[in-house]
Amino acid sequence: MEILLFILGYIACFILSYGILFGYLQNAYPARAYFNYQDDMWQSILFSVFGPLSLFSIVAYVFILSKHGYKGLRFY
Repeated sequence: MEILLFILGYIACFILSYGILFGYLQNAYPARAYFNYQDDMWQSILFSVFGPLSLFSIVAYVFILSKHGYKGLRFY
């Protein structure tokens, strides 16, 4: 049971990390968003593989350190 909860939590962190980072990358620089779509997508996927650690670092960067601020979730 604990393993199942860990896996579900890890997947939830992965999805949330991906959505926040992809939304940030696409909305922070809208002039380049169309040309960098696939690069931003793969960068978000690879960074989100680390689950809770990536969620913590993304939230710290986007909400606290970034000059652009929170840009919303985006999954596609």
